Amino acid sequence: MKILLSFLLTVMFISPSTKLNNKIENLNLSSENYILYSINAEQVIASKNEDLRIEAASLNKVLTLITAIDLLGDENLYKTLVIEPEVFEDISPMASLAGLQIGESYKLIDILYGISLPSGADATRAISYYLTGSVEGLANEMNKKAKEIGMTNTKIINTSGLDAEGQYTTLTDLLILINYARKNDLFMNIFQSIHYEFQSKDGVNMEFNNFILEESLERDFPYMVGAKSGYTDNAKFSLMSIAKKDNIEYIFISHRAEIDFDSIPSLEDAIKVYEYLFENYKSTKLNRDDLILNTKIRRRIKNYQFDYNQTEAIVPIDFDESFLEVRYNLKQEPIAPVKKGTVIGTQLVYYDGELIQTNDIIFEENVGRSFIFIIFSLFKWIGIIILVLAFLVLAIRTYNIQRHKSKYRRK
Repeated sequence: MKILLSFLLTVMFISPSTKLNNKIENLNLSSENYILYSINAEQVIASKNEDLRIEAASLNKVLTLITAIDLLGDENLYKTLVIEPEVFEDISPMASLAGLQIGESYKLIDILYGISLPSGADATRAISYYLTGSVEGLANEMNKKAKEIGMTNTKIINTSGLDAEGQYTTLTDLLILINYARKNDLFMNIFQSIHYEFQSKDGVNMEFNNFILEESLERDFPYMVGAKSGYTDNAKFSLMSIAKKDNIEYIFISHRAEIDFDSIPSLEDAIKVYEYLFENYKSTKLNRDDLILNTKIRRRIKNYQFDYNQTEAIVPIDFDESFLEVRYNLKQEPIAPVKKGTVIGTQLVYYDGELIQTNDIIFEENVGRSFIFIIFSLFKWIGIIILVLAFLVLAIRTYNIQRHKSKYRRK
């Protein structure tokens, strides 16, 4: 049983290891802000300004894409839609485009790929018009989706991610977003694609490319398995990516790297971070008796067991279990009945004095009172009822006696 504190969708945030944070900082990243997450351990392991409100540029298109996918549901993705003139009305000259043409017909799946790979604002507005009847109406649905999945510090103004007054998010919220989206197979097929070729209904051949994944391969880093980049004046170069090597996976989201279309500093940062982690850290399953907590619950005879054995953690390559320490920060003793989802404290795992993992101590099922306590409670309430009835009988009897005495005096 692996129990994790989540932002509604399995995002664990701990105070990242000071040592690892310092080591990431020593890589001299260009990005001003970042968040680094271990998929294996389900933990944030390093971050900088993760809760700062930012404009995320086209990283917001991850929300555009997953919102559209969810709204489409079981709809036939090979159904075609015609690109209406409204799609291009008042479109910003700063917007990147997928190359869609007015009056041309494209399959829904083509439009979805056009949102992510070429980062097309024409594609975001086309799917918005199809789903909501307005080229930016999907922004309202994106805000609903953000709220639904726990992005509590996000507000969307447009579907493309272009800088807009009042539009903001945080790296923490973007992490919540990608952790939600990556559980959708269609989203991941798109997010992981390097190339996508198709024909419009009129037979025009088109191709979309993910230049970040292409560049990653050209730079001899084949471990980046998904990416979405963004660029605006406010966001500078930003990048959301997933890397995987030897079944160890990380998510790295960076923001405001220097603008250089040749070196692509945001990509350089991601490769630096991933290479450092793959070379110096590993994922291991912790197996210790003190990872199992037996806690007493009032109104229950048996203790309740929280089993964290086999929990995965990110540790140095030269990991020595003797440097591991487990602590518990418990609230007051729980009282049955306890509802599923009730949190009674936190498990803290330290390695060489540094906090590396935090697990919420949370009930994964409803826990009732023991039968003997139910019987005791039943007798207690029966006793209370008897006492109340006795009191009422006594009160009525006293009242009648007093009334009879009063009548007797009047005679």
